[in-house]
Amino acid sequence: MNEGRIKIKILSIFFIWILVYAAFAVFVNISKETAGADIWIVDQAGGGNFTTIQDAINNSNDGDTIYVWAGTYYENVLVNKSVSLIGNGTSNTIIDGSDSGNVVEVISDWVNITGFTITNTTSTGIYLNSCDLNTIYANNITSTGRGIRVFDSCYNNISGNDISYNDYGIDLTALSGTFNNTIQGNDIHSNTDFGIYLFVANDNEIKDNFIYDNNEGITLNWSFHNTISKNEIQLNTYSGIYFTRYSDNNIISGNNISGSIHGIFSKKYWPTSHSWYNTISNNTIFDNVNGLTFLYRDSNTIVNNNISSNTDYGFNLTGCYDNDIYHNQILGNTNQAFDNATNNWNLPYPGGGNYWDDWTLPNDDGDRWVDIPRDIDGGANQDMFPWADPYGWTLPSAKPVQNLDTGEYFGSIQNAIDDPDTLNGHTIWAAIGKYYENVLVNKTLNLMGEDRETTVIDGGSVDSTVTVDSNWVNITGFKITNGGTSMPLIAGIYIETVGNCTIENNNISGNDMQGIVLYRSSDNTILSNSISYNKWRGLWIIYSQNNTISGNDMVSNWGDGIYITDSKDSMISENDLISNGDMVAASGILCLSSDNIGILSNNIFSNTEYGIRILGDNNTISGNNITSNLDDGIRLEDCVNSTISGNNISNNALGIYLRSYCVDNTISGNDITSNSDYGLRIQDYSNNNNILGNFILDNSGGVHIFRSCNGNSILDNEITLNNGNGIYLQGEGAPPVSDNIISGNNITMNTNYGIYFRAPIAGGWDTNTVSNNNIIGNAYGI
Repeated sequence: MNEGRIKIKILSIFFIWILVYAAFAVFVNISKETAGADIWIVDQAGGGNFTTIQDAINNSNDGDTIYVWAGTYYENVLVNKSVSLIGNGTSNTIIDGSDSGNVVEVISDWVNITGFTITNTTSTGIYLNSCDLNTIYANNITSTGRGIRVFDSCYNNISGNDISYNDYGIDLTALSGTFNNTIQGNDIHSNTDFGIYLFVANDNEIKDNFIYDNNEGITLNWSFHNTISKNEIQLNTYSGIYFTRYSDNNIISGNNISGSIHGIFSKKYWPTSHSWYNTISNNTIFDNVNGLTFLYRDSNTIVNNNISSNTDYGFNLTGCYDNDIYHNQILGNTNQAFDNATNNWNLPYPGGGNYWDDWTLPNDDGDRWVDIPRDIDGGANQDMFPWADPYGWTLPSAKPVQNLDTGEYFGSIQNAIDDPDTLNGHTIWAAIGKYYENVLVNKTLNLMGEDRETTVIDGGSVDSTVTVDSNWVNITGFKITNGGTSMPLIAGIYIETVGNCTIENNNISGNDMQGIVLYRSSDNTILSNSISYNKWRGLWIIYSQNNTISGNDMVSNWGDGIYITDSKDSMISENDLISNGDMVAASGILCLSSDNIGILSNNIFSNTEYGIRILGDNNTISGNNITSNLDDGIRLEDCVNSTISGNNISNNALGIYLRSYCVDNTISGNDITSNSDYGLRIQDYSNNNNILGNFILDNSGGVHIFRSCNGNSILDNEITLNNGNGIYLQGEGAPPVSDNIISGNNITMNTNYGIYFRAPIAGGWDTNTVSNNNIIGNAYGI
């Protein structure tokens, strides 16, 4: 019905508001399938379609969006349709439950809620009741019984919320199953009972949250296979993380836990109420009364933690058996450890035990362990191999490298390669440790590190850390760092004039120039590596062909994520290229003078210049997510016969830009949304391009054809809700923009002209064809 469609006048009021929530598009994908959905306005003052949120929901359909204008809405809202509820900011739009019932209850899938303050009930602020795939983002939830309750609900995302002054912050509970939910990036504080409470909740991920000033930070009860990682858990009264009954196989990793009576607390309530097989690793547990307290808990693994400056015990294990405790740094606790039962405080030799800052001598034989075992207070337990160095387990043993084919051991990787008994086809294995060397691989070998985070080859900032000078080399399982700066092509891994090599599952970071360089090399595979934080480019491919780059993470390199020059016939697929250009304006992918490059199914986010920039012919860009790059999402220059299809391009400057002399290219089936400039611009002698079946929404303008561009076809596109012209043909000087075809498009609800012609100084528009378009609801038609 007509009232369901937002009017242009109301749309203009809300446009700035929509931009404020453009980041929400990361969670709420707008696609061609929902192009026909309605937009509703709720305004208490009567300036919208409805004055209550519930009336808007009752009159909506699945896929609709409901914008709620500023005000306090005294309602108990039931969301029983797949809609998006968007408030006008948490300081402006308040849903008040009037101290009765759930403020918002969701019983439908695919619901999105953002931008509200939700308050004033003894029940629940937002209640996800037996529903899946919902997003709760950037809300303020305060003064309720339970801030957010997730009951028998799965695959929901709760992120970016402030959840405070409730009884429970977030409550994940189930009768039949609450699993695979993500709790990320929330501030959860000042709740009287729990920050996060899990009961019969399995396989959930809780990460990157700030959880503070609650009675208990995170509590697990009858909950299995959850991952709790990278949270800041501070100043919670009783415990940072609390295991109660029957909570097994959870992972607690990378958290900072401080300021509680117990940093991590696990207690048995009755004889059979076990919590087994949990892994507690890489946490910093400090400035608590007790760092880690286990009361009658068995068979857990506690490894690689820093447990320091706790005012009573670092470890308190009472009545516990068969816990493995090793490779921890135990520093400056009033009482370092207590154990009155039987647990394992070290690995068998040479794995070693823990580092104790009060037990570092004697080490008369100069090996890596203190000569005398350390007794553990409370019983007969000992750390048999206490480390003499706080990072002892990361250092290589005397001969940590082995040729697995000959059985020989070596003190360095290069010695193993150079040994005359090492032949083509052999495998060289390196144990966890740090290898200060510049490795030259001049034989056909397999190089295998034990662990890509802790088996480190450090080039000392002198030359390339690893140079590959032979065919059919495989390198896997290393951290490769500190490649030097003596020449432009220096890298963590430098591959020159070879083929059929595989670089797989390495961490290539912290190099002074490139992460990887492929120079005049073909038929190589770069697979599943982390190539990040290098001080120039992540990957540089030059004068090379038929290479495959797939499944890599390329994050926060100082220059481009991938830089390809004078190369061809290569495939770049399923990589994450994020936040590259830390020091200079740089692209996710930059291809210069390169042809037949396939760029498929990559995530290209938040780079400081272009998402993708290409100068070359016959390239394919398909199925990528390209968002929040500071300049254009995709930029083509001097490109012929390339295809851009099926991409999601959003929140960039320009969406797609054909800059100059781009001819016979096809742009089809893309979602081009929420870009701050035009969705698509064609400029300067870019002719005979086909623009087909794209969805162009909520950009500063839809399509812009600018200056001497002829013979382009704009067919069957959805061009709607752009803040400017739907299609803008702009001539400037001579010759004019001519012989373009605009046909079969839906051009609707743009805030300026549906189609706008601006004549050049010389010439006219009589050779352009405009036919069979649906041009309605714009400020002006043509």
